Amino acid sequence: MELLKKIILVYAFMTAAFTIMLIPPLTNYIDFYKAIERHEIRLKSAKLDVSQLYTGTVKLSVTFSISNPTNFKGLKVTSITCNLKYKMYRQNIYKNLPGLTEVFQKPVEIPPNCSTEIPIDFTFTFSSERPEVKDFFASLSTKPAEVEIIFQGQYVLYAYTYPFTIPMGPFEYVINLNY
Repeated sequence: MELLKKIILVYAFMTAAFTIMLIPPLTNYIDFYKAIERHEIRLKSAKLDVSQLYTGTVKLSVTFSISNPTNFKGLKVTSITCNLKYKMYRQNIYKNLPGLTEVFQKPVEIPPNCSTEIPIDFTFTFSSERPEVKDFFASLSTKPAEVEIIFQGQYVLYAYTYPFTIPMGPFEYVINLNY
């Protein structure tokens, strides 16, 4: 009888210990669904560097902000794909530019209850074979006061072993050019 009491006591202790150990991963898993549903991506800024326009290079720097308003730990962004359209000051027609897919060698982690900034740089060269890029350079050479750019695409959100491809945008951003 004494041995049975010891076995029951050990069993009760082990059950309580395992239950306590399972609570954090279980609550994190429950927050996983909230994080997928409530996370948000925004275009924070865009800057166009035209200082080397006449040597054949234009750089577009973009910063996205991704927030995780939950307690979930393990939310990551592994890639972002941007398709671009632009129009110059006082034009009515948007024109396409080549897009870009940025794959992060080390996924960008979005901590719980935080926002993380993700910078992406596009470099356009006049020597490109793409007529859209040459048209973009021609438009910039007229020295417009501003350029309106639309960013649209997708990003891959990764949690546990699940990748989620999520559409983003369209985000419009007006860049004032100071020549």
